[in-house]
Amino acid sequence: VNVAALGDSSSLQGGTLLVTPLLGADGEVYAVAQGSVSIGGFSAQGNAASVTKGVPTGGRIASGAIIERELPFDLAALGSIKISLRNPDLTTARRISQVINAFTGADGTGKDPIDGETRTFPEIAKHLHEAGVAWVAVGDENYGEGSSREHAAMEPRFRGAKAILVRSFARIHETNLKKQGVLPLTFDDPSVYDQIGEDDKISFLGLSDLAPGQPVRAEIVKPDGSKVSFLANHTMNDEQIAWFRAGGALNIIRAKMENR
Repeated sequence: VNVAALGDSSSLQGGTLLVTPLLGADGEVYAVAQGSVSIGGFSAQGNAASVTKGVPTGGRIASGAIIERELPFDLAALGSIKISLRNPDLTTARRISQVINAFTGADGTGKDPIDGETRTFPEIAKHLHEAGVAWVAVGDENYGEGSSREHAAMEPRFRGAKAILVRSFARIHETNLKKQGVLPLTFDDPSVYDQIGEDDKISFLGLSDLAPGQPVRAEIVKPDGSKVSFLANHTMNDEQIAWFRAGGALNIIRAKMENR
């Protein structure tokens, strides 16, 4: 949080910001700030002279705000998504591009399984949702990195995602998926990822017996009816499995509140 002095104040050195609501352009409170102010300068004066270094009338409070609400965010309405790599690397960027463009050759697009048309992924998710068709997303390594916001898991759940199957997850995103009641799974054998085709369907078997530490049996169903069996792992405990069965942690909380 950045703080600046107003009026005739000459320095914020030793200052403390009292509890202050931070407003957005819409007049709503999005965060509350408070704490000791650190400045990048100083000023001093005596009888004969004064000296000022840096800007003592401006400072900052490290981790000085508590977020009260998130900004409105609709993932499905985005026409494109920019991905920033934490460790920029040409090989990683090329692999991301190859995966995104694996079938259609165009950024952020895929084949709509309902009518076979090529659309952006948000449009496909919306179409599936409106048609009442549940779906699964398949991803590569470190899926969800940079997507720690709740909406990155909330929006797929709203659009009908039942499971996310990947080679590996970013930890925070995996946790957010669990809270939203989306089943986060990883390939027991990562090479199975390369066997999934554009027109394949994926079946998860025995979910009624889902238990901590027990892999999930799954099948890739090819267009010709042939099947490829494989195992998928999860890290869910009993409480998180209950979230999945209820369609999200909030549904559990709501049920408890209604039963009071």
